[in-house]
Order: sequence, then C-alpha cells, then structure tokens
Amino acid sequence: MMHSTAPDPRPDALMPRTSARGAAAATARLALALIVLAGPGCALDDGQPWGTFDGLSLDARIDAPVEEGAAVLDTNRNYRVRLDALLVEGVSDATIHTGPLDAGGALSFDPRNPPPGYTNCHADHCHLVDNPAIIVLYEDIEAELRATGGTEGTTALLVFSDRVGDLDVLAASGSVDIDRCDGPCHLDRGRLSHVEVTLPRVRLRGTVLDRQARAPRFPEGIETLAFDFVLDDVVVRGPLAGRIERGEAPGVRIEATLVTQAALFHDLALDALLPDASPESLDDLREGLAENLARHIVIETTTRRR
Repeated sequence: MMHSTAPDPRPDALMPRTSARGAAAATARLALALIVLAGPGCALDDGQPWGTFDGLSLDARIDAPVEEGAAVLDTNRNYRVRLDALLVEGVSDATIHTGPLDAGGALSFDPRNPPPGYTNCHADHCHLVDNPAIIVLYEDIEAELRATGGTEGTTALLVFSDRVGDLDVLAASGSVDIDRCDGPCHLDRGRLSHVEVTLPRVRLRGTVLDRQARAPRFPEGIETLAFDFVLDDVVVRGPLAGRIERGEAPGVRIEATLVTQAALFHDLALDALLPDASPESLDDLREGLAENLARHIVIETTTRRR
C-alpha cells in the first residue's frame, strides 16, 4: 500500500532557516543603521544646510550699581559721572560670523608673532605690551579675536536688518527677540566665531562732577555739567562658542546680553562740556564717546543647540 505525503501548508516551510544568533545580529545591524541615519547634525539629504539660525534673544544691563534709577561711574581721569539714562533705541543688522574649523584645538594666531597689543607669548599666555606685568591666557586672546573679527576666513549670515525693540539699560528692562532672517537661515560649516549687532540710536543723559581737588577743571560756581548725547549706528560684538559640522545639532539659538562696562567714560576729556569749550573739543568728546560705546558695550552670549 502506497502512502502519499501532503505538502506542508505553513507559509514559512519553504523559507531558509536562520539561527536565533543570526537573527539577533541582523536586528542589531538594522538598529545601528537607523541610529546613524537619525544622528544629529547629519545632513544626508542633498541641499540640507550644515546649520540653521533658530533665533536670538537680547537683553541689557550695566556693570555698575544702580540706585534711584541712576548709575555712578568713576573715570580714570578723576571725573564722576552720574548716568541718569542709557537707552538703546532699536536693534538692527544682526550678523552671525563663522570661521574655519581648527584642527585639534590649534590656535588661530602664532605665539611667535602675537596679535597687536600682546608680547612675549609662552606656556599658555601672553603679556600686554603696555603693561608686561599683566598676563592674558591664550583662550582669552582667542575669544577677543573672535569678538573683534580678528580671525581670517570668516563668513557671515545677516540674520535681519530691520530696526526692532528698545532696551532700557539702567532699568535692565525690555528685550529683543529675533526669530527670522532676511534670507535663508543657513549657517556654513565651521566654527561659530562672533555675533555683531548695530544699535541704530543710543541715548546717554546725566551729569559730570570734577573730583580733582587740586587744580580743579571746572570754574568756581560750577559743580556739575549736564550732558545729553544721542549717537547713531554703534556696532557691538560678542564671541560665540560651538561648531557647525557633522555630529552637532544643526539648530543654533543665541541668548545674549548687552553689557555696558564701568569704563564707559574712561579717557574722555569731560571738561569739553563747559559752556566756553570750543566746538572742536565737543566734537572730539562725542567721537571718543562713540568709540567707547563700541569698546565698552560688549555682548555676552550663550549658545543653545537643537
């Protein structure tokens, strides 16, 4: 008697057999591939940018005590300034600068040929030309070069050019938030270098007291001199930290503070405010104050990635 064998109805009967260890290995390879594809900062699709600008927030403060709405600043020429108002009327032309990626943390300057203002670079620091007793660490010099645009090969993204927001520096009130660009918000591959912002109009109002007891500079009967300056298109800068490259989250958001330093009125001949001072001396004072604003209003930044 002959017996026939019916075909196995199970659909996997004709499939090749795989060991449990082989299946686990295949699953692991697939999971690893998915992780790589989903990794942050990997612009795998054609035309995707290395990085994107995700916004900038800006507030302001002064590095001096503020009492009854005024800040008191002593200058290196023995004047005392009572600053009653420091108003930033608008913010415009914010620009983010990126520089070339350095290899292994290499310096952007040659210690054998120090940047202007520095000398005798060795170990991890340089000395100041004007005061060799003062040392400045390499990392602080790098931050200064980034903040002042002193490194070569940088590219820039104009975030926006409209005038927005007002800041009352003495009251530490008001904030400016920017979340748009004039064009594509794309950042080039490289090292985040510095942010640069134009302040279209800065107003300073207050009084000056001569603290020089011997040979006073104000005539008898004049105790203080009043001032009310409006200066246009002051450009301020601040360093940025981070890199735009594969493996980094592409989104860059900057939280920034305009910090007015206590040296704002240093090196200024404030007796140019006297009623009988020449127009030329008043022009020199205005020009010096404009330079001091650019030098002593700095931007402190924190970079957020996402």
